Amino acid sequence: MTYTDLITRISGMCREDGDCWVWLGCVQSCGDNPTMRLYGKTGGVRRFVLEHKGVNVKGKIATYSCGNHMCVAPNHLVAVTRKTLQVRTAENLPIDTRIKRAHKVRKITRARGVLTQELADMIRDDSRDSKEIAAELGVSQQVVWCVKAGLTWRPEITNNPFAQLML
Repeated sequence: MTYTDLITRISGMCREDGDCWVWLGCVQSCGDNPTMRLYGKTGGVRRFVLEHKGVNVKGKIATYSCGNHMCVAPNHLVAVTRKTLQVRTAENLPIDTRIKRAHKVRKITRARGVLTQELADMIRDDSRDSKEIAAELGVSQQVVWCVKAGLTWRPEITNNPFAQLML
């Protein structure tokens, strides 16, 4: 099948919405990845289009660039790394969602860690060298330095009445 044949087949299964081609065919079980059967295998429509265009999609995710999650227009498709896609998705989330997610991740991570909020407060107030504090608590100097610098174990978000407005 040539590229033009593929595009003709795909455009017949779409509805035009401005520049976008909104996919009306099958989607994966998650509900937002257009899927079709081609060459005896089922796969993503975006991936098939990019492969036929000659774009290297190995190790990448075929996605849209226009903001319409059901778009399969050839000029709106890009192949990106997982990290790039995660950053793009996070940037598009509302600020309150990002804060809630960060708070949830922080709670899960802290539950597995050695330190507690009380130990972190003690580290912050301690004027000794980070090497001494680390040896006493059985953690690395990097952990102590990050706590003192405010990179990790910042005071709980629930202590701040203004931050609670976002939760």
